[in-house]
Amino acid sequence: MKKLSTIVFVLLSLVGFGQEKSKPRHNNVANMDISENITGLCDTSMIYLLSVNFGDQKEARATKTETEIQEALRLKFEDVKGLVYRGQFRVVINCKGEAQFKTRGAIKNKAMDDEVIAYFKSLGNWKPGLFEGKPVDSAIIYIIRIKEGKVKILNLK
Repeated sequence: MKKLSTIVFVLLSLVGFGQEKSKPRHNNVANMDISENITGLCDTSMIYLLSVNFGDQKEARATKTETEIQEALRLKFEDVKGLVYRGQFRVVINCKGEAQFKTRGAIKNKAMDDEVIAYFKSLGNWKPGLFEGKPVDSAIIYIIRIKEGKVKILNLK
């Protein structure tokens, strides 16, 4: 009887007793909670926050590299004397590579926020994030700093 109860316990442990089968749990992936309605998502129940090339996931990315984006923004704003800017943006990329942009935090310079978002929109579709080899809805948070003609882009993971 003791062997039988041990076998039953081991089998239940292996099956994942008590876990939902419809939504697998992944210890290495975060899910983003978003209160507003975002149109165009492939799966409205999950927006992934993916790590760069961590295991079986790849972060969504623009059609240009961060270096190219930094240089384009530098050229766009280099003639603005005394410009000091810091903006934070959330980019939600659906499984088809369609991106939506939104400012985060307190808006200190709406005109600059709009200019930066317009530049990112001009990039067109993005390469969607991948999880387990499949394109998924995902989000990236960027902080963009411009000071004395230098541009720095921070990608918050």
